[in-house]
Amino acid sequence: MSISSLLVPAILFFALGMFACIIKSDLKFPPDMHKMIVIYLLIGIGLHGGKALATSNMGDALPAVWAALAFGVGLPIIAYIILRALGKIDPLNAAAISAHYGSVSAGTYMTAVAFLGGIGITYEAYPVIMLAIMESPAIMIGLVLAGYSRKVMGGATKADNIDKTKSAAAGAKESTSDTWITTKVKADLVTEKGIPGTDIKVETNKGVVSLSSTAPVTEAQKTTAVNITKKIKGVKAVSADGLKAE
Repeated sequence: MSISSLLVPAILFFALGMFACIIKSDLKFPPDMHKMIVIYLLIGIGLHGGKALATSNMGDALPAVWAALAFGVGLPIIAYIILRALGKIDPLNAAAISAHYGSVSAGTYMTAVAFLGGIGITYEAYPVIMLAIMESPAIMIGLVLAGYSRKVMGGATKADNIDKTKSAAAGAKESTSDTWITTKVKADLVTEKGIPGTDIKVETNKGVVSLSSTAPVTEAQKTTAVNITKKIKGVKAVSADGLKAE
């Protein structure tokens, strides 16, 4: 294997990402560029997957497709069980991590393909079909686990309230965990148009949400982010001092 087989863009970018994580760099693409790259990857995977499916021998491809489906369903569940049993991670975060790492990595796949092409090794056409198939089951299982986790967390909160005095329990409302608030706020900020939701960091402590960002935002964007956060159930107060205004 020659060094030239490693000097291809996909592998070099993969190495750059690993190096950035190791040195804890805040390396990131601008939000619009990130969305464009994601859309490009999804289109490329879809087109290549359809072409591979049309030209592949279905007798050879079907076992691999069924295996991809099984892994897509099974890996998030296994990851969730391990994270809850061994990692002692709360249910909602365990569901999110399981869905993320239980699904396939398009970046890793493209890096591997580029490496194989660089050293001249041929491979079957249908792995790209597996790539397209594995993503959806993992996401759906992740959503199911998230729903289950909310019930678990809600049930635990309710049981804790029952153990309190009758007078306090009668007037108490089911509390919402800081983890859930953080996840909900982050999701609503990311999906809101007109604000750099991916650049805003969210932290919650006993219902008090702190918003911060290394990227500058306008006063209008800051106000929008605060208003969105205040609407979330369980939020007691919002601090936006960490949002740097332009």
